[in-house]
Amino acid sequence: GINAEYGTPEHTLTSMTTSFKHIILLKFKEDATDEDKSVLFKAFDELHTIDGVISVSHGKNVSDRSQGYDYGLLVVFSDQKAEQEVYQPHPLHMAVKAAAGKVLAPNGLLCVDFDSETKSQ
Repeated sequence: GINAEYGTPEHTLTSMTTSFKHIILLKFKEDATDEDKSVLFKAFDELHTIDGVISVSHGKNVSDRSQGYDYGLLVVFSDQKAEQEVYQPHPLHMAVKAAAGKVLAPNGLLCVDFDSETKSQ
């Protein structure tokens, strides 16, 4: 249908949700093994089971503007409290930190956290 007030198709109208984003960029050590990286990636895959986690995405960098970062992780939370009080001390997050310690280069982690509104159709 058409939205009468704006004369636009109704499907173009957007909805808004608020969430808390946790973005991690990783640089691997030169001698990091595929096996150790695999342990880390499997640990990432378990994070979605933590209360307050909406989604988990991760993958190998494909940009030539990455400034040496090899891999990215995005965890979306219901709110900042879920990230700080539930996720940070959670055993599955501790497993990620332990696995990351085996493969990360010195200063090989960059973190950005922010509240955001997501607009979607």
